Amino acid sequence: MSLRERTFNATKWASMINVSAYLGQFVLQLAIAHILGPEVFGLAARIIAIAIILDQAAELGFTAALVQRPQLRPAHSSTAFTANLLIAATITGLAWASVSVYGTISGWSEFLQYLRFVLPLPLVIALSNVQRAL
Repeated sequence: MSLRERTFNATKWASMINVSAYLGQFVLQLAIAHILGPEVFGLAARIIAIAIILDQAAELGFTAALVQRPQLRPAHSSTAFTANLLIAATITGLAWASVSVYGTISGWSEFLQYLRFVLPLPLVIALSNVQRAL
């Protein structure tokens, strides 16, 4: 099999996986919105958006640097994993601490009560970022 054929097959499979994941997420969100109703679903959507922003901030491109590296040694992936984990832990800790302060100022105690459950997600996702990049 030529390089062109392998590249095409890999692109085809990656595209199919991404499209099916996005379609599945869309259908799941529609079902959840129908079950929860607009007010509760809006609350959940805000919480999920914050979790996604925190995850993107925690990643900081370390996995992209691994992919672009021509010669990858175990020390490179170990360093990226440790840095990813430490940054995610720092962001999670800062976000966790700021929730109480923000709750006092804004009066959004219900929103922030639920937000505490998703704040550790960037830390959990950081455990798999390097493995997904390799």
